[in-house]
Amino acid sequence: MNEENAVYALKQVKKVLEKEDMEFWLDTGTLLGAVREGKIIPWDEDIDLGMWEEDLNEVKRILHHLPDEIQGWYDGQEVIMIYRDCVISITLYGSDERDGLAKRYYNVERNYLAGLSKSISKLMRNEEHATKVSKNIPVRITKVIAKILSILPSTLQNILRIGAEEIHDTFSSRVTVGVPVKYFEDLSKMEFYDMIFYVPSPVEDYLQFRYGEEWKTPKKDYVYYEDDKSIVGDEESDKVK
Repeated sequence: MNEENAVYALKQVKKVLEKEDMEFWLDTGTLLGAVREGKIIPWDEDIDLGMWEEDLNEVKRILHHLPDEIQGWYDGQEVIMIYRDCVISITLYGSDERDGLAKRYYNVERNYLAGLSKSISKLMRNEEHATKVSKNIPVRITKVIAKILSILPSTLQNILRIGAEEIHDTFSSRVTVGVPVKYFEDLSKMEFYDMIFYVPSPVEDYLQFRYGEEWKTPKKDYVYYEDDKSIVGDEESDKVK
């Protein structure tokens, strides 16, 4: 992910969200880079923002206010925005009053079929994003798929996209993350690339909760669906047990 592209896209998204008075904050990997290194982590693959799930409909509405060069949509789990090689992902947290946790879930592609279906679904939205769709699928294959899909009639493309999303949901496993609501109740602020962002508070406590006591030590082989300390449920692990 090119840093210049990422900062430009983040600035544009921030402008639109703030214009509509939407509450959002830097989250996970992007927050980690902001606090630990003062910049985007060089090997990070996307920009992470957080927001409350109850604001989803409003977010979907304002996606149309983004510059034409930035594509945005809700993929059933997150709000995704793409500019060139940069992906901005907005995690949507739902508050569970029973245990005081802010929860979100996502489907993890643990096999080739799940990765392929994800590629087909997302490539129909953005051919340029073909090289960054799924780690399980080689770049050359995603590019070929993109070329084929681009010549299909729009009706058929839509049918294939819906089918691919259903296949993806079937052959991927669900991971649930739970974070104490307190980290999002009284957000603090920090500067990041000459912009002011809200962040969970206390921010270092939050990062330790998500990444463990060694959060200040860079870890290139970090796997979010295995290493996130806030995981409270994993269908794949439950199956093994």
